Amino acid sequence: MKRIAASTMIINGEEYHNHVVEIENGHITRHYPLTEELPNTEWRIRFTVND
Repeated sequence: MKRIAASTMIINGEEYHNHVVEIENGHITRHYPLTEELPNTEWRIRFTVND
């Protein structure tokens, strides 16, 4: 599982701010608002993902 947090995240064309996405086997398994610093998380300023 790969966890990525970003200030601006675009998931399937929808824009979120301060958000986290979890990706497994190339697919989004879940996404949620960033409310605290998370371990083992890759940080980006902007990230776009399509499932």
